[in-house]
Amino acid sequence: MGAKRPYTGTKDCPQPRSPERQGTRVFANNMIYFTGGVLQLAGIYALRDKRGKPGDISVHSSWRAFDLTYDGEANSRAQAMSMIDFVVENDWLGLEYIADYATGRYGRGWRCDRQAWDVYRKRTIEPVGMRLIHVEITPYAADHPDAVTERWTKAITGG
Repeated sequence: MGAKRPYTGTKDCPQPRSPERQGTRVFANNMIYFTGGVLQLAGIYALRDKRGKPGDISVHSSWRAFDLTYDGEANSRAQAMSMIDFVVENDWLGLEYIADYATGRYGRGWRCDRQAWDVYRKRTIEPVGMRLIHVEITPYAADHPDAVTERWTKAITGG
């Protein structure tokens, strides 16, 4: 893991629906590809409030967040957790935040400004208990798909 960095949050929200930020799609596609399709895209752009928090805009409206899902088989969960571990360990790929909705009673989240996981003890993310992974990346990664590809190649090959 890298050094603590500022968390962008919703500072660049909302973005127009088009054009999309291509780096976000590349990042999501890499997570899907490197799990052999176990992870599936559940959504990227949505101009909306956070679930359960009226008036609090979602990072999905910035084109920097996406959701992935996986089926209920134990092997799928293991592969999803392996990918989560990989992107956290290599947060220099452009990771800012990742939420795992299925850990514990209320889920857990990792953020770049603390470089640590927080297992939630109260409702913090919605909907808890789902086989869902929420990912937020840096504005730079969202806007530079070639850099995302280059970083992923380096991380995967160890080069």
